[in-house]
Amino acid sequence: AEITVYYAPANTWTAIGTLNKDFCGVFNGDGYAVCGIYINTRNAIQGLFGTNRHSVIANLGVAESYIYANSYWVGGVVGCNYGTVTNCYNTGSVVASGDYVGGVVGFSDGTVTDCYNVGSVTGKENVGGVVGYNGYGTSAVTDCYNTGRVNGNRNVGGVIGFNCSSITECYNTGNITGSNGVGGVIGGSNSSITDCYNTGSVTGRYHVGGVAGYNLGTVTDCYNISIVNGNERVGGVVGYNDSFVDEGTVTNCYNTSSITGSNGVGGV
Repeated sequence: AEITVYYAPANTWTAIGTLNKDFCGVFNGDGYAVCGIYINTRNAIQGLFGTNRHSVIANLGVAESYIYANSYWVGGVVGCNYGTVTNCYNTGSVVASGDYVGGVVGFSDGTVTDCYNVGSVTGKENVGGVVGYNGYGTSAVTDCYNTGRVNGNRNVGGVIGFNCSSITECYNTGNITGSNGVGGVIGGSNSSITDCYNTGSVTGRYHVGGVAGYNLGTVTDCYNISIVNGNERVGGVVGYNDSFVDEGTVTNCYNTSSITGSNGVGGV
């Protein structure tokens, strides 16, 4: 359940690892959770861990916590990931006024596997329930899900805000709201989305979709079964699909719920 923090603890948390002093090693939480983290700062790269580079963070939860940064690269478990995050979760609130904000990982240029978020996540751009931004190269998000509320402005998704690599077998059941590029699973994508689905309500203005707000990559074997509301370019699976130069393909996907919009509205 979502945690409400009514007062600031006497001692705030200092993130483990910065851009100049990355966390390098293996942290195995052995299934335990770190509780009561409180962060309220203007500094970027915030979370239980700040920066994880070529390292492994596994089997760990962040609970009963409140993480706020008037900045960017903010996540419940890791702010900026260049390594591996597996079997981790967040149940607390993650709030940032900037970009790259995620319930588990804010920015990822590594792998995120078997992770989930149930807390509320709020940011400006590239905001996701699990990962705010999934980078290029070998980055991948697999077997992850979100049940919490996610709110932002641009590129807002239940699992990933913006996807530049692969996302496989992920789903969202939380309510997603934003303005431009809003999706039940992914806000915007220029890579592959496979075997994903959404059952949470999705509300936005432009480029709003049950699975992806807009797509420049491939969407395969995905579906939506919840209400999607928007103004322009609204779809049950993809709000806006760019097929320029053979990009933007949607294959073997379906929608069973009502879709509402005023211009460029489709069931799929």
